[in-house]
Amino acid sequence: MMNKNIMIVSIIAINFLMNTVANGENYYEVKSKELKELRTIINKADARVTRTGNTRGRDWLVLLPTVSVSRRDPYSELPEGEAETYVGVSLNINRAFDIANASRNRETLKRKTERKIQSIDFTIRNLIERKYLIKEQIWKLTQIRKSMVNPLEAAQIDEKISRERIRLQETRLKIEENYAEIEYMCVEVER
Repeated sequence: MMNKNIMIVSIIAINFLMNTVANGENYYEVKSKELKELRTIINKADARVTRTGNTRGRDWLVLLPTVSVSRRDPYSELPEGEAETYVGVSLNINRAFDIANASRNRETLKRKTERKIQSIDFTIRNLIERKYLIKEQIWKLTQIRKSMVNPLEAAQIDEKISRERIRLQETRLKIEENYAEIEYMCVEVER
């Protein structure tokens, strides 16, 4: 009888350890995959920012001449029915400084965006770490909850599990907000 109880307890303990090890490995693999995906997104965002030029075609349009065409009606000194047509062309070279200013402003925006992307990379990495710590905490609380018989203690653990799930959801939302911020910044630089 004693050997049978020891064997049952041993099987339960082994099963518990196998679930723990498998669960931990699964978290590690998923977290590692998520961090690789983050690195890919960050690299693509950096490439988009770097690839973006400092001037746009529309910047150069200010150098085009302004052309005006006008026609004067006939007056008494000209022969009857003859009208004069005037074509005026004006160049404004001062607008070349606007091109230089726009280029400098875009270069500054690119540097700020590159730094902000690095900052968001750090933030997302920490949020991912937090996410998996919270998942681990939920798993531990769930394991504790399974072994409880007192309904009052079980309700307290259930409440803790609910709070941790809310924290987990908030962390996921923050991660997604930061991913969206990266995209918005890239679009702003490319604009």
